[in-house]
Amino acid sequence: MSYFRDAVTKPPATALRFHVGETYSCRSACDHNCVWTFVVAGRTAKTVKVMVNGEFKTRRIFLSYQGHEAFMPFGTYSMAPMVTAAKLAEEGKVPE
Repeated sequence: MSYFRDAVTKPPATALRFHVGETYSCRSACDHNCVWTFVVAGRTAKTVKVMVNGEFKTRRIFLSYQGHEAFMPFGTYSMAPMVTAAKLAEEGKVPE
């Protein structure tokens, strides 16, 4: 069973989920100082809508290897960033 592209049909009860209006962050695999933040503008059971490069994009939600909801804002490619629901950004604080 692969978590990467399985549909989010029965996530575990302990899974963290994306919430509309919340800001989530992720780091670049190549440059640790590069941090992207994304505000969830909308969501359905299987997709999330976020602003990517100045326009709203709909991205598919999947379960990360930790069992939390996740999405890939720039698409799927080698070393692509992955935003997980566990990485809730705090206002004015650089994520670890």
